[in-house]
Amino acid sequence: MQLDELMVLVSEAYDGDGAVLRHHQSKDAVGDGLAEFVANEISETYVQDSGRLSILIEAKRVMYIAQNQLTDVIAAIEEQEKKCTREVHIKATLPEDRELLRRQKETFGEIITEVLHGNDSSRKEGKET
Repeated sequence: MQLDELMVLVSEAYDGDGAVLRHHQSKDAVGDGLAEFVANEISETYVQDSGRLSILIEAKRVMYIAQNQLTDVIAAIEEQEKKCTREVHIKATLPEDRELLRRQKETFGEIITEVLHGNDSSRKEGKET
């Protein structure tokens, strides 16, 4: 199997518009980075004078490697997307929560200040400790 024959097969399977084959033949950018990537990966691993089956197995192997790498990239993006979604949800509820926290800190701060300075208003009047 010649490389051009393999590229025709791959290009038709990719999307039928010939981007993989055009990039393989010209090495110019064709406006589809993934098609260029596919063409490059298959070209780089093609071993002339291998049997047809060996050539197909190798092409499939490198595409599976790419698939695994792309799957990992997708998983990483999805994880970040989940974090962003949680952050957006948290930010959506923050104004009220922030105000409540501010009031709680103020109240707590006032209590601590009173205790530290001996002005604990929670003590009963007229009762010494």
